Amino acid sequence: MLEKIFKSLKPDFLLDYNLEDSDFARSVYLTLEEHNLLDIFLNKLHFKRKYTLSREERNCVSTLLSICYQETADIRFYNEFLFFNKNNPDLDKRMYNRFKGNIDSGGFHCCKIAHPSEVRNEVSNINKAELSVNSFTYENPNSLKVGFFGSPRNFKKFSKYLTSRSVVNNIFEIIEPLKIGYNMKELFRRKPILLKLLYKVYGVPDNYHLIYTKSSDSAVFNYLLNYNLDFAFIRVGYIIKANILKAVKYGVINDHNGVLPFVRGKSTIEYSLLYGFPIGNTLHFVDEDVDTGGIIRFYEINKDVSSFKSVGELKLFLSDTSEDRMISTFKFIQNNGISVYHNDKAKGLLHYVMHEKLIEYINCNILKYGKGREL
Repeated sequence: MLEKIFKSLKPDFLLDYNLEDSDFARSVYLTLEEHNLLDIFLNKLHFKRKYTLSREERNCVSTLLSICYQETADIRFYNEFLFFNKNNPDLDKRMYNRFKGNIDSGGFHCCKIAHPSEVRNEVSNINKAELSVNSFTYENPNSLKVGFFGSPRNFKKFSKYLTSRSVVNNIFEIIEPLKIGYNMKELFRRKPILLKLLYKVYGVPDNYHLIYTKSSDSAVFNYLLNYNLDFAFIRVGYIIKANILKAVKYGVINDHNGVLPFVRGKSTIEYSLLYGFPIGNTLHFVDEDVDTGGIIRFYEINKDVSSFKSVGELKLFLSDTSEDRMISTFKFIQNNGISVYHNDKAKGLLHYVMHEKLIEYINCNILKYGKGREL
């Protein structure tokens, strides 16, 4: 199994490394192309976190990740290392020491793609209308038809706002087939009568539609065509595919945690905190790649980030204020037409779910939970 894993995962330019040698003194020069290959390697590897590996196999993966972290100072490799390393305490200690060496006086981890000051400058540029491109307006902005994708509970305020202004809007909740290992909450969502009763209790507007199929099903596209949507806003756990994108005239808009284009993917608030980047949300158009669509606005948090006790508390605050950002963005679109700032994929990195040890570091050293505690 070991040969099979590394045949599919290991970049050719690391073939000279002895994977069982954890000597940190060795060095290799990486070209830009090789860095890009490492990114592909990392993407493949993170899907294999739950693989059953032998002790030898796990040590080999851990050592390869330690080499990658040494050569790039890219925190994503240390993050994967924490998931894979289970039985090599000596290597774990060495990696932790290297991690501490990459932390600055403010407690932030270095970021190879951009310094926080560069990100701050980009944030100021994003909201400058004169730097936006592809601008155009519509004949009658008050006649726009808006769709929402996700739980109706997430769009109560926004939907009522639009309805009060006679803007046609509909909420579409796509409920996919049950998967192995489902819980009672998922089972409950498959009972339309119970779900509708729950939404009534929560005061959800009755302009929602329950669609029981896969989100990628072509039937979704045909269903949505009946509503002639101009825009759509999403809060979903699935990837938006072409069947939805093509059914919305001007585009689908996402409220992304973090500053685009710098921090894409998962755990973006966690990584933003670790890098010392501005904290807030980017409202952007969705395309068929991951977080690469045109940027509309960036909304920086209006509170002192260090006042939050934990990452979880901060993310809850951002979730609770999501509708306010969406409403503000819709008003901006109504008044200014569609103006987007270029989302330069080359400026950012794709991130993956952060390990709990790194989250603990953020809670203890960057947020209010505690200061100076060891990882």
